Amino acid sequence: MKIVIPARKGSKGVPFKNRKLLNHTLKIIPEFLKKDIIITTDDEEIIKKATLENLQSSMMLPLLLQ
Repeated sequence: MKIVIPARKGSKGVPFKNRKLLNHTLKIIPEFLKKDIIITTDDEEIIKKATLENLQSSMMLPLLLQ
C-alpha cells in the first residue's frame, strides 16, 4: 500500500496552507506507514521537508497542474 499526499504550492485563500497541513498529516500517520508515503508537490520547501523526514517525493510539473 502507498500513501500519496498531494501538496501544491499555491493557495489562494491561506498562504502556505499545504506546508501547514503536511506537518499535521505527517504527525498523525503511524510511524510504520511512513515508508509508504509519496509526496507530490511543486513546493521546494515541502521537498526539503520530505527529504529531512526520509520520505519519497516527486516534483509535479507545472503543466500537470493546469
